[in-house]
Amino acid sequence: MTGLIEAPSSRDFADSLLDERRANVHTQLLARITAVQSKDIPIVVHVFEHGDREPMIFTNNADFAAFTPTKHNLSELALGNVD
Repeated sequence: MTGLIEAPSSRDFADSLLDERRANVHTQLLARITAVQSKDIPIVVHVFEHGDREPMIFTNNADFAAFTPTKHNLSELALGNVD
């Protein structure tokens, strides 16, 4: 044992922030209301923030692609399924 402590990588830090955001009560609530997995809610929120640019989410996740934003009064969001 050398006693050295390795600094976290930027990837470790980013993963930690993402895990924290996914566990957030607001994320969990939105996931439950929309039936979207909590891992995908940060994507939905980010796209909603930039809705004035007419963003399009492309995903190969069939469950996420089944989400219909207009059912939740989110007409500024659009999803596309990529196989």
